[in-house]
Parts: sequence; structure tokens; C-alpha cells
Amino acid sequence: MTEILPPNQQQMKQHVQSIRTWFASGKGQRLLSLEKPLIEQALTYYFGRFLLQAGPLYNLVQPIKDVDEIISVGCEGFNADIVCEEHAWPILTEGVEAVVLQHTLDFAYSPHNTLREAARCIRPGGHILIVGFNPYSYWGIYRRCHFGVLSKSHSITYSRLMDWLRLLGFAVERTWKGAYGLPNSVVVDKVIGLEAIGQHRKWWGNGFYIVSARKMMIQPTPLKSKKKSILGTLAPIPVVNRNDVRVDERHS
Repeated sequence: MTEILPPNQQQMKQHVQSIRTWFASGKGQRLLSLEKPLIEQALTYYFGRFLLQAGPLYNLVQPIKDVDEIISVGCEGFNADIVCEEHAWPILTEGVEAVVLQHTLDFAYSPHNTLREAARCIRPGGHILIVGFNPYSYWGIYRRCHFGVLSKSHSITYSRLMDWLRLLGFAVERTWKGAYGLPNSVVVDKVIGLEAIGQHRKWWGNGFYIVSARKMMIQPTPLKSKKKSILGTLAPIPVVNRNDVRVDERHS
């Protein structure tokens, strides 16, 4: 995957504005409406003092059961609580219980570095929730044909995301899928019921995926000595005492 670095602050602001404009459109709002109930279902399993959400979307608001406070981080223009670079958050290592990345990796300049930064901030036993586009879907085809900000998104495949999470020490606990219908045909989807059929039959052509993973608690295990005693494998050999040896002088 090619990582594109932002050339200047002005282009960064334009990038942020383009993302917000698309999600405010009819298709963007429709996608968010499909994601919202699944995200809320996923968050019922989360608990702790701090939950961190990273841009571009900040759809989570209080109250969330068993979560005391929600903090947002993001680049300038995202209207976040904490303004920072996408790969350098001013958060203590293992300082939060959960991180939510709703299409954050799709629009990040460096998705892998952003995910690594999120993993650093989560304490062992904490959770990460990731929402991303599925490139192998009607929405994926629409993204490739789009001439706006969607065409510049990464759309990381589910299998690649699983590899990244595994390398960072996460174990996937639950997954949700949605947006089985056509992006340009709301009426047809309602008549045919593609979303309901897709959810029931678990079709592969979902427009987005939601992954909930837990950070594993890894503790160093002391290495045991590999030395093995060879005394037990050797047969005892009698030692002859010279004082006990008697020579028959008649044969000498």
C-alpha cells in the first residue's frame, strides 16, 4: 500500500473538508445510518474510564454504558478535543481502555502507522473498534468510479486488517457487516430488502465491516535452563585401585 504524505497544511484542510462533505451527502448519511446500530451494539461490550475516537468522524456521544469519558483526537480541521498528527497522539502509553476508528484508516495518510499508534495507547485487555470499507462490494465499485475523496481512500481488505491486528497483539472477538445494497438505489433496496437478506445470509458483498478486537495481555515468561545432566545417561564404570592389584610373580 502506498502511503501519501500531506504536502502542506492547506491540502490537509481541503482533504478534511472533502471527507466531511461526502459523509454529509445522501450516500454518506445512508452509510452512517447503517453503521450506527452495529457500532452501538459493539460498544455494549466496552467498559473503562476513557474511550478515544480518532477522526475524521466523531459520532459517539455520551452517555455510553460503562464508559466514563469520550475523548477525540485528530488533525486540524476535524474539530477534535485534541489536535495532533494522525500518527503521534499525546496520549500516555496504555492510557485508555478503548479506541474507535470509524473509517479512520480508510482516509489516513499512513493507515498502518495510525493503527500502530492506536495500539500503543490501549492498555492490555482493552479494545479497539475499526470500521472500514470493503473493496469487494457494490460500494467498493462505487468508490473506484468516484472522482472525489472516496477514490483516494485506501479500503483496506478484511484479511489485511486481520494480519495487522495479529502482528500488533490483538485478538479479534466479534465482527459485523452491512451495506449490502446498491449505493445509488435506495428505493430498490427497500423494495427487495437486500440489506435484510444480506444480514440474514451473511453475503460476502458487504459495503463495510466492523471489527472488535482485544489487546492481549502478554507477560514475559522466564526461560528455563536448557542444560541437561548427562550423569543419568552414562553407565557407571568401576575404578580400579592400584593397591588392590596383585601380580603373580610366578608368571612374571
